[in-house]
Amino acid sequence: MWTKNWQEGMGTVYAIDVSPDGETFATLHSSGNIKLWNLYTGTEIYTLPKNSMGDYYLVFSPDGKIIATGGWGDSDSEDDGSEPGTIELWNLEAREKICTLLGHTWGVYSVAFSPDGQTLVSGSDDKTIKIWQIDL
Repeated sequence: MWTKNWQEGMGTVYAIDVSPDGETFATLHSSGNIKLWNLYTGTEIYTLPKNSMGDYYLVFSPDGKIIATGGWGDSDSEDDGSEPGTIELWNLEAREKICTLLGHTWGVYSVAFSPDGQTLVSGSDDKTIKIWQIDL
């Protein structure tokens, strides 16, 4: 067993998920960044610099190639087009955002992929559940 002590600049860890292959885990930080880690050594693999805060949930797709985040969108920017209730999909191989899904009017606090990875389900503080067809 190993323990990771977060250093300055890491911020609070809002969410963690383990990849389907069990080799990697991802953390979502209050800084807005997603970090990928080696599960066995605790070594950081890389950081996805989201540069936006307000997300509180993340989950790997069943094939481990995509991470979905959910939350309030970028609460620190006024004119960037983001709004409450955003879901972002991130391509881990390309290390870039694929798209932003909009539709919830309040924060998204739960996101889950279907076993085939073609459907995403989200739950929100707006008292709705949304089902998204993912065609990537």
